[in-house]
Amino acid sequence: LSIADLDTDISIQGKIIRRHFRVALETFLIKHNWSFAKAEATLALISSDNVRRQFAYEMPADALVIRQIAEDGMFVDINLYQDQIIPWTELLTNTGTQLITSLQFAHAQYTVNLDIDVNFPTYFGRGLAAQLAWDIAPSLITNNFGKVADTLDSKCRIDMTSAIADDIARQPLIQDSPGPFLRVRSY
Repeated sequence: LSIADLDTDISIQGKIIRRHFRVALETFLIKHNWSFAKAEATLALISSDNVRRQFAYEMPADALVIRQIAEDGMFVDINLYQDQIIPWTELLTNTGTQLITSLQFAHAQYTVNLDIDVNFPTYFGRGLAAQLAWDIAPSLITNNFGKVADTLDSKCRIDMTSAIADDIARQPLIQDSPGPFLRVRSY
């Protein structure tokens, strides 16, 4: 079966894919800090309690998941400096999500909640297709799902892991700058 236009397809498969696509997209975006879906923003202060050093900020409207909060945009490499990550709490309110932290001038680094119509990189599209297959297969396969499940599980994991590896390979390596001794010695 081939679906030409997901928005207008009336087949059972088209309806199932349409129902699951947004969830699969968000699930796959959350799995990794994708280089093409990163954003940074100065957070809008909602309230402050200077005595308890608690500041409440509005979560950026286009944010799917906050990856890091830092003072004045001084983000650290999470892989190298785990002990320097600034903690925060997400609080769901009737007006939206608030970010609670001890930083007075907070910035956020986050993954953007992308629109469905975005032209995704090929490596991400393959991984997203695997995530979608993983999500919808139980709805489409009516018999012999047990036999298909092992193959599907293995193939989907490989495709999703490959997508993340491809994205990591596209990001610049962070290297410590050489100390003054090495810089002088190289001249």
